[in-house]
Amino acid sequence: MPLRSCELPKGYTGVSVFLNDQSQMFATVAGFVTDVMSPVKTKGGAGDWMLTFSICDVDLMLHSGSWSGAKVRFFRGDDKALPQPEVGDIVLLRNMKKTTYAGNLLLISSYSTNFVVFSRELISSPAFASQYQAGTSSMPSTYIQPRDAPKYDEQYYAMTMKAEYDDQIQSYVTASSRPTVKPSLQSNLGLPARLPDLGTAPLNAPTGPRQKFALIKDMQINGFYDMIVEVVKIFPTPYDYLEVYVSDYTTNKLLYDYPTPEEQRSEGRDGDQFGYMDEMKKGWQGPWGQTVLKIEVKAPHGIHLQRNVQERQYARLSNVRVKLSSQSKLEGNLWPDSKWPDKVLVEKINPAAVDVGRALMERRAQYWAKRKSDDDNAPKEVKKAKTKRASAKQKAQERAAAEQKLAEEAMRIPGVESNKHVRTSNPDVPLTTIASLLSSRGNMHHKDRDEIPLPFINQKRRCQVRVVDFYPPRLEDFSTDQVHTENDTQSKSDYETDVDQHTWSWDFYLLVEDSIRPKSASRDSDIPRLWLHVSNADAQYLFRKIKEDACNLRENATMLDQLRQQTDIIWGNLTELKAAAESDPQVKSDEKEYWSAKLSNLPFDCCIQEYGQPVDADDEATLGLDSRGWIRLFSLCETMVL
Repeated sequence: MPLRSCELPKGYTGVSVFLNDQSQMFATVAGFVTDVMSPVKTKGGAGDWMLTFSICDVDLMLHSGSWSGAKVRFFRGDDKALPQPEVGDIVLLRNMKKTTYAGNLLLISSYSTNFVVFSRELISSPAFASQYQAGTSSMPSTYIQPRDAPKYDEQYYAMTMKAEYDDQIQSYVTASSRPTVKPSLQSNLGLPARLPDLGTAPLNAPTGPRQKFALIKDMQINGFYDMIVEVVKIFPTPYDYLEVYVSDYTTNKLLYDYPTPEEQRSEGRDGDQFGYMDEMKKGWQGPWGQTVLKIEVKAPHGIHLQRNVQERQYARLSNVRVKLSSQSKLEGNLWPDSKWPDKVLVEKINPAAVDVGRALMERRAQYWAKRKSDDDNAPKEVKKAKTKRASAKQKAQERAAAEQKLAEEAMRIPGVESNKHVRTSNPDVPLTTIASLLSSRGNMHHKDRDEIPLPFINQKRRCQVRVVDFYPPRLEDFSTDQVHTENDTQSKSDYETDVDQHTWSWDFYLLVEDSIRPKSASRDSDIPRLWLHVSNADAQYLFRKIKEDACNLRENATMLDQLRQQTDIIWGNLTELKAAAESDPQVKSDEKEYWSAKLSNLPFDCCIQEYGQPVDADDEATLGLDSRGWIRLFSLCETMVL
């Protein structure tokens, strides 16, 4: 099952859940460090060192309305054995206890407690998660024993938490450390008698998330709102969410200020003060000003929105969380509910059917009527530019429609009899083709620049494929030996020696092709093929009947036989045909069609994941300008042999 962004790793408990559950004595928790004190020597005869800091996860923040978090007291006999977190770091605390001190619940360490600290500066972006998922490398972190090293789901949690909430943590820290100004001194400092309301909650505000209907003009930081809006733009991203831009044609001073076409033209471009260059290929089509709220929408809401709501249509969005972005602008997010993960909080509506919708339509009509009046009074050059943009937009729409037609044709390809002994997750997701997957290239949208082609996008597709080759050519080499030397990163004393530890993992590739040729493909054209990497984790999922971990297959005949039985289900007589081709001198080594035409294996449904891998500067020249320092790769995932 794919990991969800900011979801606690397996075996972890929310901080608030643990503190409020009287029956639970120990728990493993994780979250941001929001406050740290210096270690101190405890009083009494124990002679322990004590570190006090605060930890806060998403659930605790939502229930308390603040990132202040819960206090943690960590005890060790040696101060060097204490964690050394800083504010903004993410910590994993395993096997923690709790106690009450001065009427407050605290988290305290036990003798069995261990920790992992992810330094804020060294936490990677989720875009690089695939390189850690394979297990060949780990994100930098601090821990005491090698057995305490974080697993992939723990690293993914840290990556997504920083990506989503780091800006809030920094805003909270800044606000907490900001000095207060006495009212009597405000006039002397030139400050207004009453500071502007930036959306911060009053000190006596009730705890817990706030949920109510609101107009964009009334929204504040850290509020939860229902809204009826016009969907202005829908942008896919390389991550697990959509960027959806919405408006109800009210103004909020904390929103991004979109310049009007007149303002853009008067300002010109860098190095083009007289406006000789053409305007942006994909300019913002309005509304302009501080009227548009950007919302990050995740599944299942994002999937429903993509399928049922188009741009310039109206929708009801429920329980949207409004926060402050890293640019100090209001933005929202709409995530799945932990209690009802399948509940969809997006609904396409007819705005004329409700009072709020009719008011929205009236504001919209007034806005665009005023814009039309401004356009009628605009200079002829501006009108000419608008006509040029409209023509370019029409051409782009025609091109997109043609691409969509090809994609739909690929989706309508009739399936053939598939292998019922192979199953994928998410069987309700429509099948697509390798040809469609390869032609799907993402673009990065920027308000001030043309679209920038992405070297890869983190997409997943369900395809119906047939295996026509594999690598390495011998099943015995499907597992690889990774040698780790103890003490190779630590200083050794004179009597210590290096001890090599062998860790075996699955690592192989499958060459697959579409199960059937698209209708639009000519008879002489090649069927698209793709090399899929199968990592250790994905191979364990694929070969679920092999209960043991990977090992040296040249020394374990039993597991090799189990592997052969599993692969025969996937590719039928491919092994025998490859062996026959190798023994036939008339067959060239690269002539795959020799056995491809004689394969007896049935195609099967599988999940294919696209990801990127950084390349060296020398290799980048070979890959071409579009690579931008990355190579586009694919892997098999979420597919199992029954």
